Amino acid sequence: MQSYGKSDIGCVRTENQDMIFCTDQPIGMLKNLYIVADGMGGHNAGAYASRYVTDKLVEHARKSTGWDVVAFLTNVLKQLNYDLLEKGKKEAEYAGMGTTTVAASEKDGILYVVNVGDSRLYLIRNQEVKQITVDHSYVQELITAGVIKKEEGKNHPNKNVITRAVGAPQSLEVDHFILPLEEQDYVLLCSDGLHGMLSDGEIKEIVLDETKNLEEKTNLLIDRAKKKGGKDNIAVILIRKESRGEKQC
Repeated sequence: MQSYGKSDIGCVRTENQDMIFCTDQPIGMLKNLYIVADGMGGHNAGAYASRYVTDKLVEHARKSTGWDVVAFLTNVLKQLNYDLLEKGKKEAEYAGMGTTTVAASEKDGILYVVNVGDSRLYLIRNQEVKQITVDHSYVQELITAGVIKKEEGKNHPNKNVITRAVGAPQSLEVDHFILPLEEQDYVLLCSDGLHGMLSDGEIKEIVLDETKNLEEKTNLLIDRAKKKGGKDNIAVILIRKESRGEKQC
């Protein structure tokens, strides 16, 4: 696996609450690890939540043993959900904070994915872009119920309302996906600062431009989102499953 990741404040926000982590090298029981977290809450609280979850996931990964990637990631997120709730109870300025989280790790050609909230993971294969994760959001519930169409969700007044987050006052439910990968596949993890600004077609055009490397593509995704308004923080991790014989960067 080859990857490049970047987080950007965007054009409107005064604070960057989007956090990322990516490594193509082994970390504990994992062969690699990719995380995007988009914080929510008052000043500093959202940034604290996303940074805490990202840092603690990495910390737990370094100490991890075993083989069940999904169980490991799920159990850690549930523990971190409890930790954030407890901090919010003890310190008023952190009450109500939370963060979306999408995390993935590849092992033996299989990608293991967990997500909470509306940060997404996409698979780009054979000229097609497929959203793998399902948003935990009010708009997605309307789409699923057939009340609105997917295209209408982009401009819905409540498009930023999420229904599930790490740190929310509830027993956390974590979605997971198990995805066989093929050579030359691209995987994109991103916050809504990217997918809320760019269409699937725009994402595909940039990702499949073979004249650019992963870093250039990632920067271009962020630049394009900013040119279209950059209304939120933007987090992007772009991953490519290399062909046999290719060397990792």
